[in-house]
Amino acid sequence: MEENKNLFKRKIFPLLIITCAITLTYFPYFKNTFGIDTSTMIKSQGQMLSGYLSQGRFGMVWIFELLIHRYNNQIVPFIVIPLLVGAGIYLYFTLNKYDKESSDFAASLFAIVFICNPVVYAQLYFKMQAIQIVIGVFCVLLGINLSLSRLRTSVKIIGSGLLFAFSFLIYQVFVFFIFSMILFCFYVFRDKRQQILQVMVPSWLVASLIYFLSYFLASFMIHYSSYGNETYMMWNKLPELGNLQKIGALFIALFALAYLFLLIITIRRFRAKKEINVLLLILLIGSIMTFNMAFGNLRPAPRVYFGTFSTVFSGILYLGIRKGNGLKYLFLLIILFSMFFTFSLSHKANLSYENDQILTENVMKYA
Repeated sequence: MEENKNLFKRKIFPLLIITCAITLTYFPYFKNTFGIDTSTMIKSQGQMLSGYLSQGRFGMVWIFELLIHRYNNQIVPFIVIPLLVGAGIYLYFTLNKYDKESSDFAASLFAIVFICNPVVYAQLYFKMQAIQIVIGVFCVLLGINLSLSRLRTSVKIIGSGLLFAFSFLIYQVFVFFIFSMILFCFYVFRDKRQQILQVMVPSWLVASLIYFLSYFLASFMIHYSSYGNETYMMWNKLPELGNLQKIGALFIALFALAYLFLLIITIRRFRAKKEINVLLLILLIGSIMTFNMAFGNLRPAPRVYFGTFSTVFSGILYLGIRKGNGLKYLFLLIILFSMFFTFSLSHKANLSYENDQILTENVMKYA
């Protein structure tokens, strides 16, 4: 009897908590609502897929053609939310497997806040790409786990590289997400640091090479859109920017130089077998700005921090909770607030959709 209680407490209870927390947080997401981009997908799937191709998001199109065929907005939440639960549980098991200092409590809360935060919802709000985005997350998590496994190094680099590359082909910001995950793993899985350096980092570089090669080859057949450059890239527009934007770009440039300098120092100290934990923590926190550094954009849309924010935010909370000090209750409150805020954003989006529907009906009635 006592063994059954321990089994439930250690194995089953954390999984139930993760499942319930994620499902409750995204409960409003089940409602069949959609924004303007998703309405375009509903009206003309071909037009939307052509748009993805013009942005170099080939993975999005491949998943549609292989698995989805015809878009149905109503069933998206019933696929996405179970996948999110699965991703949370997978994270829980990964931490318990590789982090010797982890606890069921800390690993459970990490998994919950990794999934249940406003930046994840900001990306999933676009339901027409939500399934693909979550598949991309699984590619990253599987690649991380494969990199840490005991398989042959060449197999791990090729396998993880292909998984990472496919996530890039779904959404380019996964490149920043994986960079943050590498730093998090390097900090937490201390006995795996050499393996991370020999496998995970090369896999990330191989994935980047595969993406750029695919992008280049496809350029002979596809006319790429300038949307990304016009919307986010600021380095090539410095003369056209206002004074405040120029100051912002200057700040980002200085931040990027300082970050690169700190990264070089950390690598040199690691090779010299010196203490690097504080430097790694600073690099992990600073990695949330990698998109800003790449594009020179101080205030991009929140969804571009997808994955990166989850890694940094949940990582800091996890490290605090793992220490087991009195601050863990404060961190628990922060996690509950993150869940509530995410829930409220989803609920407000539903109300906004209902108001739009009423306005549309009134316009049609009196037109």
